[in-house]
Amino acid sequence: MKEDTITYLLISLAIVLVLAFAMVGAQIFKLYEEEVTILNKKMETQSLVSQDYLINPVDIKIIKDLAYWNAREKPYELHVYDCTQFSERLVKLLREKGYEAQCTAGYVPSWDYPGHTWTSVWVNGYRFEIESTTGRVLTEEEYSIYNKKWESRCW
Repeated sequence: MKEDTITYLLISLAIVLVLAFAMVGAQIFKLYEEEVTILNKKMETQSLVSQDYLINPVDIKIIKDLAYWNAREKPYELHVYDCTQFSERLVKLLREKGYEAQCTAGYVPSWDYPGHTWTSVWVNGYRFEIESTTGRVLTEEEYSIYNKKWESRCW
């Protein structure tokens, strides 16, 4: 009787875990799909694209995964391993995957330490800005507070 109960509980647990992983995977894919739709609409409104320039969700996933991993690889420490090192490393990772990428430097006036470096990456001719310290692809609104000073240069 005990063995039957244990077997039943293990099978039930396995089913619950499979369903949970399936639901999480579906949510993650849905988020990427929504983000790709938003980015494609953003590009269309700026008259920058034809069908050839629409972004593949795989590119977005690769870029976001690299940026996320890069931002969590090491702890942030001002003047030791900060925005410059995060950006340089992310540029290297993106280039290794075949993306055109560069460090971009400038100022973010609303921050305590305004000198800043972030990453720019191009996908199918369209430029995206990534906050390298957090791994986040910036929206236009978020990027509007960044004042670009130098291209292809870290601090």
